[in-house]
Formats: sequence, C-alpha cells, structure tokens
Amino acid sequence: MPDVNLYTWDHRELLELLAKAANLDEGRWVLHVNFNLSPGNFGPSEKEIMPGILVGVARVGLQRADKNSPEALVIDAADIRPAAERKRPPRGKD
Repeated sequence: MPDVNLYTWDHRELLELLAKAANLDEGRWVLHVNFNLSPGNFGPSEKEIMPGILVGVARVGLQRADKNSPEALVIDAADIRPAAERKRPPRGKD
C-alpha cells in the first residue's frame, strides 16, 4: 500500500473531529478561526511591487452556535458521538 502524504477535511469534517477531540456530546457548534494579518509590499520583482496583505491562520477552534448561525455551518455534537465514545475524558482545554 502506498504511503499517504496528504489528508484533507472540509469544514464540517473538521468540526466533527474537533468536537470529538474536545469530548463534546451536546450543543450546536460552528468553526472558529483566528487570523493574523500583516500588511506589506509584495511582488515578483522590484518593478512590480504593490501593497498587499499576508493572512495567517493563528488558531482553529469551536464556538457555540447562536440563532444567527447559518445551518450549513453548524454541527450538533449529540449527532456525531456514539454513546460509547461519550464516556472518554476530554483531551484538553484551551
């Protein structure tokens, strides 16, 4: 079997993985992402420099959904954890 060198997840799959890692078994949750922004001058050469911005992902987490959260972005933790898994202790908190 070949070595796997890439795994990808869409936002819902990432939400489910994070909810399982946090041992959540209740509540509606959305993905929370903190970005760092850095302005600068960028370009392929000195003559083609233009103002721009770099965007970095600083942190990724879960945030409890509110009534305004779009349903397409929300997961219900009770739907993704089988009862047997709900007895595990949490992996850690921030």
